[in-house]
Amino acid sequence: MGAIKINGSTSGSTTITAPATGSDETIELFTALAAKAPLASPTFTGTVTIPDVNLGTWNTWTPTWTNLTVGNGTVVARYVQIGKFVRAQLSLTFGSTTSISSAVSVSIPVTASTAAVGVTSPIGNAEFRDTGTNSFSGIVGLNNSTSVTPRQFSVSGSLVVEANNMTSTTPFTWTTSDMLFLSFSYEAA
Repeated sequence: MGAIKINGSTSGSTTITAPATGSDETIELFTALAAKAPLASPTFTGTVTIPDVNLGTWNTWTPTWTNLTVGNGTVVARYVQIGKFVRAQLSLTFGSTTSISSAVSVSIPVTASTAAVGVTSPIGNAEFRDTGTNSFSGIVGLNNSTSVTPRQFSVSGSLVVEANNMTSTTPFTWTTSDMLFLSFSYEAA
C-alpha cells in the first residue's frame, strides 16, 4: 500500500506507510496520525480506493406451499444471501383458483440453521391484505430448517394476545385479489 503524507506535502511532513486493510495496525496508524499531525483543519490530497464489496445478488426461488394451492394466483419470491445471512421477500396475489385448506406454511430459499427454529421464534413480518377492505399485521415464524408460517396478530382490547396461523378464514376469508406479503431474515445452515 502507498504512503500517507501528513500536512499535505513532503516538506516538513511525516510519511507513514499504511497497513494492510483489516490489520491490527490500523489503530496504530490513526494514533500515529493524531500524534504527528494535530492540525486545526486537516486536509487530504490523494486517491482513496474503496474495494468492490459484493453484498450479494437478489435471486428468485419457487416456494413450495403446504395447505395452499396457488392456482392462477401470482407469486413473486426473491432472496439474497451474504455469507450465512439470508434475506427473503415473498408476495402472493390470490387468483380465482387460489385456495387454502388449513394452516399455511411455505418453503424458504436456503436451508436455515436450527439455532432459532420454532413457531414462536419470529424472523420477520407478515402483512395480510384484504384488498379494498383492510390490512392485518403479523409475524413470520421459522417452523424448521426448511419452512416458515405466516401468523396474524390477534388483538383483545388494546393488547396483542397471540399470533394465529393463516387459514382460509384467518385473518379474513381469502378471495381473488387479496394479498400476502412476507419479509424475513435468518441464518443459513
